[in-house]
Amino acid sequence: MKLWPRNLGARMTALLLAALLLAQLVSLGIFLVDRRSFMRDVVEESLTSRLPAVVRALRDLSPGSRDEVLAALGSRWSRYAVGDAALASAGADDLPAMAERIDHALGLSGGATHLALTAPETASLLGPASRVASDAAAVLQVSVPLGDGRWLNIERPIYPAWWHFAWRMGLPLLVSALAVLLTAALMARRITRPLAQLADSAERLGRGETVPALPERGPDDVARTVRAFNLMSERLQRFVDDRTRMLAAVSHDLRSPITALRIRAEMIGDDTTRERIVRSLDEMHGMVEATLGFARAEAQTEETREIDLAGLMRDVAGDADPAGGRVRLQVPVGPLWYRCRPIAMSRALRNVIDNALRYGGSAAVTLRTNGGGIVVTVEDEGPGIEPSMLEKAFEPFFRIEPSRSGETGGHGLGLAITRTIVHSHGGRIELENRSEGGLRVVIRLP
Repeated sequence: MKLWPRNLGARMTALLLAALLLAQLVSLGIFLVDRRSFMRDVVEESLTSRLPAVVRALRDLSPGSRDEVLAALGSRWSRYAVGDAALASAGADDLPAMAERIDHALGLSGGATHLALTAPETASLLGPASRVASDAAAVLQVSVPLGDGRWLNIERPIYPAWWHFAWRMGLPLLVSALAVLLTAALMARRITRPLAQLADSAERLGRGETVPALPERGPDDVARTVRAFNLMSERLQRFVDDRTRMLAAVSHDLRSPITALRIRAEMIGDDTTRERIVRSLDEMHGMVEATLGFARAEAQTEETREIDLAGLMRDVAGDADPAGGRVRLQVPVGPLWYRCRPIAMSRALRNVIDNALRYGGSAAVTLRTNGGGIVVTVEDEGPGIEPSMLEKAFEPFFRIEPSRSGETGGHGLGLAITRTIVHSHGGRIELENRSEGGLRVVIRLP
């Protein structure tokens, strides 16, 4: 099955060519069988119609005159000779019906005429070097008694060789194959072009890009599929936009009451109570701002373009650790071109590296290619995460800092935003505890 093409257009062409070849072979077989029967009938009719007159003439001629008549009767298709022995062996039963008909035409008793089929290379009258003999599948030998102890021997080809006609069918087959190839190429182009555009758009949609509506052209089945994809893409985009606008609106509207509550809290006389309320309001304000950031990450309005991911990783690592020494970076020497939304991708990478520095004190960052994808690994030397919390760590507002550090962390949206960005690029992100201690974050991008 390795020789079977995977491309739809190539498969269509291969199937059409196979069908054409099979049809041509069947047609050739039918033609050869029909031709074989036709040539046998022609030879039989020729012999039964001419032999009586030839035999009567030879019986009345002298031996010298017989040679002249036999030479005149012969042609490139047949040879006549008179001899003392029958050329076809007695009892030959290759064509009994023809032998019986010849006997009847000559008025001889049954079995007087001998017929035999021989290979072209063993032909004695035509000669093995004769072109007529070499183009035949078999040579018919006929031996008719003349009544004086001598025999009239005849040789002529009866079944043309199959290759003698097969090569003549080669040109029509070649023309048909070229026509099929041209037709299949046009059909495949008309069918597969919309499918290729559909596959490309589906890939881009899976990577979080804004995909314009595809033209609904091609065969009805393909056009219907493209129409369904356009509707799905439109509905998904509308759903995401509505959810994002709602989340952003709620978070934005919460700013005003939080600000009003903070102003009123400042008027409270009890310092302890005032500080607790202000601290809670500050935390609520931080959560609102984080939620707005999360909504902006969900909006995905940034244009997708090709960038040097290795260079982006160097910039993110430099921003996260300006003084140097805490981030160990291992990236390819040359550029690593990748199509993404640069601002969103840098934010995702920065969140992961910041978490490693905050909770583990250092970060070992590795960027490498793996097959057809890209793998980003960030490792720290912190206490790690409880195995039961590895998946929960990606949930919005789920804070894991009690298990990793005694200090208060963020608002629990960093990993949620990172996973959203990675998923929007068609990738996936995983957390796993290192055997030597610490946490490993693995980002796999297509």
